[in-house]
Order: sequence, then structure tokens, then C-alpha cells
Amino acid sequence: SPDTRIDLQTEADDKLHGHAVINQTGLYRIVRNPGGKEETIGDIYSLAVTLDQAPDIRLIEPGVSSLEIPRSGPANFTSQALVKDDYGIRTVDILASVAKGSGEGVKFRDDKLEFDQYVETEKGLLYQKSWDLEALGMEPGDEVYFTVIATDNRLPEANTGRSETLIVRWLDDEAGGLAAEGLAIDFIPEFFKSQRQIIIDTEQLIEDK
Repeated sequence: SPDTRIDLQTEADDKLHGHAVINQTGLYRIVRNPGGKEETIGDIYSLAVTLDQAPDIRLIEPGVSSLEIPRSGPANFTSQALVKDDYGIRTVDILASVAKGSGEGVKFRDDKLEFDQYVETEKGLLYQKSWDLEALGMEPGDEVYFTVIATDNRLPEANTGRSETLIVRWLDDEAGGLAAEGLAIDFIPEFFKSQRQIIIDTEQLIEDK
């Protein structure tokens, strides 16, 4: 690529100053032009540019990919997400998709939700939300899929990070997996995933590619 020339100006501190936006790794040297003849001052230096990474999101709680809540409830649970970035976090949201009905009659409603609070930790920002499925308009037999989305402060376009998707099923009967604190935890094999989960995973794979 052609050289980029940055003019250096003498400021009040008698030092030479210059400004430029650098977006790729390269080399630089300082030159002067006495009598129209270019001379290099000092050595040739390297300039390394580190790409800004997308926010990293890890779901801390629940510690599983799928939750089953018994019909009798309680239809409540708490989620925690650890979010960190190499420079800074701008926004953190929850994308929730509520599925009502079954088979060809299933209907989906997508909502953007916010966490209740967050605290700063040595490992990043820890976000927490208390969920009430009834407050989401859900009833036994419904499901909700949620993903945490975070953006950083990169300009002019922010980087976006996504967490894995958590499935929460409010059972229409009392069947379920291993109960723990009122919740039935179920690890679902890949080939038993619902159509909605397959669509979500496929969209994520396309975006990652």
C-alpha cells in the first residue's frame, strides 16, 4: 500500500506533534527534507495494531443449556451473565423469544429485555435478572429462549457478542428431569432439539461465519 505521510507541527511545548488514524500494522520512520532532499532521522520502527475483539459473554446461572419448570412451579428463576471486553461495554440486552402452542399452531413473540442490575468484578461485569414467567405472559406448555447480546464502544461501528441460547420450558405436566431447587434440569441431546432451537443455532452459525 502507498505510504501515508503525517505532517508534524511544533506545538507550545517545542515538541513535534502529529495525528492520524491507523487501522493496520506497518512500519514508520521520521524524515526531514532539507533542501528538498529526504533524510531519515533515526531507525525504522514497527507499529502493531491489535484488532478490537467482540464482547465475551458467559452464562453463569443457570449452569445448563435447558431448564424445565414443573407445571406447579414456582415459575421463577434467576439468570446471571458475565460480560467482558478488551476496551469497554456499551450495551447489554436480552433477546427473548416466547413460544406458545405446539406443532403448526405455535406462535412466537420476540422481546428485548434488560437485566435488573450488574456489579463490577475482577473477571468482568456480572449481570443479573430475576425471571417471572407469568409476567412474560407464559403459561404451562410454553417455552422461552433467551440470548444475551452485548456491544462494545468501537467506532464507527460497534462489535457485537452473543451468548449461547438458554431454553426454559414450563411443563404442561409434572414430568421432568432431576429436580433442583424447584427446577427440573434436563440436558437435551442435539437430535432432540426443537425446530426453534435449530433455527436459532443456524442463525448464529451463519453470523459467526
